[in-house]
Amino acid sequence: KAGDLTVDNLTLYGKLEFGNANVYPASGGTITTNGNYVIHTFTTVGTNSFIVSSGSVTCDVLVVAGGGGGGHEIGGGGGGGGVIYSNTCVVSEGVSTVVVGEGGWAATTVANGGNSGMFQGSNGGDSGFGSITAFGGGGGGCYSEPSGVAGRNGGSGGGNGANATGVGGSGTNDQGSSGGSGGVYGGGGGGGASAAGGNVSAPNAGSGGAGMACSISGSSIYYAGGGGGGAITYANVTVAGTGGIGGGGDGNNYGPAEAGTDNTGGGGGGAGYNDYVSVPGKGGSGIVIVRYLNTSTNAASSIYGINQNSASATNIFLGKVGIGTNSPSEKLHVVGNSRFDGTVVLTSPAGDLPMGVFTNQ
Repeated sequence: KAGDLTVDNLTLYGKLEFGNANVYPASGGTITTNGNYVIHTFTTVGTNSFIVSSGSVTCDVLVVAGGGGGGHEIGGGGGGGGVIYSNTCVVSEGVSTVVVGEGGWAATTVANGGNSGMFQGSNGGDSGFGSITAFGGGGGGCYSEPSGVAGRNGGSGGGNGANATGVGGSGTNDQGSSGGSGGVYGGGGGGGASAAGGNVSAPNAGSGGAGMACSISGSSIYYAGGGGGGAITYANVTVAGTGGIGGGGDGNNYGPAEAGTDNTGGGGGGAGYNDYVSVPGKGGSGIVIVRYLNTSTNAASSIYGINQNSASATNIFLGKVGIGTNSPSEKLHVVGNSRFDGTVVLTSPAGDLPMGVFTNQ
């Protein structure tokens, strides 16, 4: 049980065990440690909870939204989810809501049964931690005559579909970048957290923009790369765009495009030309990571003894302590040899010490 144990008189026949030597000030998500840090990682799509048991905790927080879905029929790549990083987040006692956004679905077609827009990808779901909200990546645009359909706005913007020239969907300030321009028979790349989506440049469709690297988990990982644009194989553009680093999915010419990687917020790849075979990629789901310094000072006790894991922790015994005896007659009663690697200070009473043999080592 987390908390303090106060004992006035304890008789124990057997062993005393505490199942967890580290009692952290907060709970929620998957808890790991890295050096002096405790890390809570939230990967389950939907609403979660971060609970501070008492006081307040100063945290580093990474919030990544879901990536946008790729566009259908020579579509643009989905934009990466918005990314917010804060190293000054103070969380007070109680429950803080944590939301992990789902990746955006691909366009509405007979082939994939998606759920949003006429041939555009849908935006990814927003992610949040308390008052912090990162916006889902914009869905990719699609082919249309004569001008094409642009990518959607989002955390990072979706790439334009074929024939949709100019800047793609817009990204959100301090969260992501804009999508790339479409061209003749090719889609633009979705924007990434740190770079805009690529424009069509024959024979290549636009590639997804690069995501952002963060080491909050203990390793440097890229998040929220944009999806690559789709292409058509027998026209001016023949090579589909690649996904941006950070989970962006590759576009395709003919066949299913690649989905964004879950828990990175990567955008889905744009589809190629065929309505029934060239299916756009779904966006990757988001992630929320919370990190704080480990201030646990608890001790682990078991049949093997007590291990105090902090030099600043204090153990207070109000009764008698016996070492090698079950019936101590003094405040400290040792049966057996004792060793002191330091100075023994005696304040009272003055006089001789009626003790046994002293050995200097």
